[in-house]
This record gives sequence, C-alpha cells and structure tokens, in this order.
Amino acid sequence: ALLRDEGVSFHLTIIGDGERLDACKNLARELNLDEYVFWRSFVAPATVADAMEKADIYVMPSNREEGWGVALAEAMAAGCACVSAVEAGATRLLIREEENGLCFHAGNEIELARKLTRLLTDPRLRSGMGAKARQDLVTKWHPRVVAPQLIGFSKALLNGQWPSRGTSEMFSPSEFVSLDEEYNGFGAFAL
Repeated sequence: ALLRDEGVSFHLTIIGDGERLDACKNLARELNLDEYVFWRSFVAPATVADAMEKADIYVMPSNREEGWGVALAEAMAAGCACVSAVEAGATRLLIREEENGLCFHAGNEIELARKLTRLLTDPRLRSGMGAKARQDLVTKWHPRVVAPQLIGFSKALLNGQWPSRGTSEMFSPSEFVSLDEEYNGFGAFAL
C-alpha cells in the first residue's frame, strides 16, 4: 500500500499456498491492492523457476525462523534483484548490500518500501543488481565451488582446527561468534 500511495508502479505475484494465504488475501483486499497483487496457488518447481526468470525483483520477507532460504538463492541465480530481510536464512551470506541486492529488517514495512521504490524506479540499478546476483551465485555458490570448500571445512573441524580462508570462505571464528551472538544462539544454522 505504501508503494501505491507514493505513486510507484508495480505488480506483485505471490506463488504458493499455506496456512496464512487467506489472511494475506484478506489483507490485500482491505488495503485495496487487488489490482496490484496476483495470486498463483502451488505450482511445480519448474514453473516457479520460470516465474523467477521472468521477474525483475524478488522479495524475501521471512524472519529468523527461515532456514537457509533456498528461494533467495534461486531468485539470485535467476537474475532477480533481491530485497531480503536481513534476519532471514542465508541473507547475510548471499546478499552484499548495494552490490548484489538490498536488505531490510523483518517487519519494517517502511524500510522495505524504500528499498523497493529504489529498484522499481531505477531500471539500471535493478538490472545491475540482478546481473551481479546471478554472477555471484554461479561463481561463489555453485556446487563445484562450495563442495570442495565444505569438505575442507569439515576436515579441518574434524582435525580440531578452525579452517583457514583458503579452506573455507564462509566464516572466520570471530564472524561465527558475532553471528551466534546476534542470532541468540541461532548462528550455527548459518553453517
């Protein structure tokens, strides 16, 4: 509603079902967003991938309860400019603010609207972030890249050592502690 009220042109496609679907549809109706929001029920993964390929922007509004958040990685691989809640899944690992995507704090609708407005009104920024997101997923998160890192990381831990940067680009010990403290013990899920 904030985007509409600011005169920003957009449409939102929501794919999937779930226990909150009816509440979301009711909220969209209450906010008079019916002409902006399009609903698609559960579809095959290939159809979701196709929709992501056609999309310009992907929003990951989840919170700390999100696991890895594979949909964010899929959207980045599809070349979407992504706006993700910083608390959600692997956002802090995947998104580099202002380079390959944008982050906001879960539940902060004003911050989310500002980030979306920037992308919706600046096609060059939007396409540039989408291209960088795709490049990062292919060069940094492809299984051929990550699998050897994970094996080296695991071997080092099994040998009682903290992996060096050459073994794993994921975290240093201080980064892990920092994430663990920030997420009140949930940092382990980031590995």
